[in-house]
Amino acid sequence: MKIRELWHPDKETALDVLCAAFHDYPVTRYVVGEDDPDYDSKLRELAGFFVEARLMRGVPLIGLCDGSALMGVAVMTPPGESPAPPALDECHARLSQRLGAEAMARFDRYDKACEATDPGHFAHYLGMIGVRPESQGQGLGRQLIDAVKQRAQSHPKSTGVALNTEAGENLRFYEQMGFQRISEADAESVHTWSFFWPCR
Repeated sequence: MKIRELWHPDKETALDVLCAAFHDYPVTRYVVGEDDPDYDSKLRELAGFFVEARLMRGVPLIGLCDGSALMGVAVMTPPGESPAPPALDECHARLSQRLGAEAMARFDRYDKACEATDPGHFAHYLGMIGVRPESQGQGLGRQLIDAVKQRAQSHPKSTGVALNTEAGENLRFYEQMGFQRISEADAESVHTWSFFWPCR
């Protein structure tokens, strides 16, 4: 397995991995809508927005590859991120039109819940981390987390890595990876836990 940076030419393959990994995740089901008949394409639009928000700012995704096959992806925001370029506003407008007002309102409620759990550190934020479902349970997530930690450690000002998870089964995993559970909040039916890994 090899860690490498992913850029725009890798975007569609990265979305394949992320959409498969997050297909049944509580947040995506909540935001897009559990029974939406166009769930798969809207999920891809939602994940695509998060990916573009990094790539358009010149921030690569982190990929875990087995030869030429992409097995896992991490989407991370560095501290002190630059303002959104105008093209990203267009992506957000497209996302809003595609998902609809009710879904965007759910997204806003979830975003506010995450903000309420923000530990307030000048840290990297791990927004998404996903491994192909058929390869989960083989330690690939750990390799991606280690790569994320290395990014934070190499940044001269970052204090560590912050993240949120909405899956109770992930709690022990992050604690085993050295993350501290900081706080938690609710966005209607979705419960989110905030974690922080200090590198300073």
